[in-house]
Amino acid sequence: MVFKSTMKQQILFTLSMLFYIAITNAQTNLPYFTDFETDSGGWIDGGSASARVTNNSNSPQGDNSWELRDDIGNESSFYQNFNLSGYDTVSISFSYQSNGFDPDFRWFIFYIAADAFQVKLDGTRVLLYTFDVEWDRNNEKNTVTITLNTDDYNFTSNSEIRFESLANSFNDLVYFDEISVTGTNSVTRPEADFTADNTAPFTDDIVSFTDLSDYTPTTWRGLFQVLVLLPMLTERLLARKTQKLRLIRQVCIMLP
Repeated sequence: MVFKSTMKQQILFTLSMLFYIAITNAQTNLPYFTDFETDSGGWIDGGSASARVTNNSNSPQGDNSWELRDDIGNESSFYQNFNLSGYDTVSISFSYQSNGFDPDFRWFIFYIAADAFQVKLDGTRVLLYTFDVEWDRNNEKNTVTITLNTDDYNFTSNSEIRFESLANSFNDLVYFDEISVTGTNSVTRPEADFTADNTAPFTDDIVSFTDLSDYTPTTWRGLFQVLVLLPMLTERLLARKTQKLRLIRQVCIMLP
């Protein structure tokens, strides 16, 4: 890294550098939690078959939850974007409760799949829960935790988490509550350390910086602060004042 002092600066200055290593720790936008008791928690409904409901007896806990019904794609979903960049693992936990869900149905050549729901990360299914397989009772609270790792999924700064109903009719309902999203990161945060080969440059001098930070960071952001010191300015002002005094003295001597 090289810094060149500007042409306008004619005084002595010191460069001090504040570097912020661009490593995301496990608290950026996470941990996240909502129980829908006060608001929607940032979730967005996908359409007509999705809504936050209040004072609902089918909520897994409390009075409020998020209701999904039917199976009409995004219309039967709700979603939110999270900053998951830099995490090794991401865990999604929630409670849910179904109402009117049915198992699969077979009659001769007719077959109707069981009601279900899924969770997606950036359009990729990370969980599929089917009634009469993962749970078999309506109107009872259940809890789920999904743990994802960066080896299998791409965590970005704008990752979308989406809950979607795969029920068979508009009257088949599932309620979600107590949604938690957390992340962990095993990478040790670097400690910024830089040296400069010239800490008191003059105009047009070149200053080179060397990165000595621990744990081999690969990206960083830098903020250079130029602290203007007064010694050189004072010295120059004094020099000019001295010259004026000498001139005045010479003039006085020449006067009769």
